[in-house]
Amino acid sequence: MIPSPSSVERSTLHEARARLAAARVVLCDVDGCLVESGAPCPGAIDFVARIGERLRLVTNNSTDLAATLAARLAAIGLPVPAERCFLAGELAVDHLARHHAGATAMIVGTRAIRARAEDLGLRTTTDRPDVVLLCNDPSFDVGHLQRLVTAAHHGVPIVVANPDRWRPDRTGRPLIETGVLLAALRAAVPNAAVTVVGKPEPTIFRAALAGVEPPDAVMIGYNRETDLVGAEAIGMAAIQIGRGHRAVAADLGALS
Repeated sequence: MIPSPSSVERSTLHEARARLAAARVVLCDVDGCLVESGAPCPGAIDFVARIGERLRLVTNNSTDLAATLAARLAAIGLPVPAERCFLAGELAVDHLARHHAGATAMIVGTRAIRARAEDLGLRTTTDRPDVVLLCNDPSFDVGHLQRLVTAAHHGVPIVVANPDRWRPDRTGRPLIETGVLLAALRAAVPNAAVTVVGKPEPTIFRAALAGVEPPDAVMIGYNRETDLVGAEAIGMAAIQIGRGHRAVAADLGALS
């Protein structure tokens, strides 16, 4: 007998809740899961309180640093310490400092990201860089794009914080992300030397796991392309929430 859609849905949700209860570490995306349009998503405040120290935030945010994100979340009732916040932009800067020490870097990103790069000893420039860091930059314009394309054309390595093309606001409207800038670069220079640091690449997941084995953790996200594919690729269970047709729950409140 083929189970009805409603019974399949209940079974899937039951399994997701069981995984969540058993996990030593719970990784969770921020935009679209905990926060939309600057406000907590339904059930997010209770979720953060209930998961407690098991919770790690794993976000492709490439405009903030962990300290500023933690402060902003705490101000809306979501207290997660900075040491448990893992951001693609910040990790991408750390990647530059490790793999391109002493390099002259073109930083396409916010003032906070540029300051982080300079704090780690990277020299910043807008012309003839040794390496480029591409993050989400609200001030990005055609001049930035031309400099980015020129650098890539000359074989300069491009480190990209995250490949997301969009993130949702509270109404579901897509807000452009770093992946849109990356798509523009690749349209002009298809063979650009690109390294991606954020989800779905394993770097950010392994940083958040901090030694916990992937089978002992679970990832919660709304974006199958980044959150779920990335987690499952390293052997971690993943739970999709949100508006997607494969989501097991509409939000953290429904998941809980």
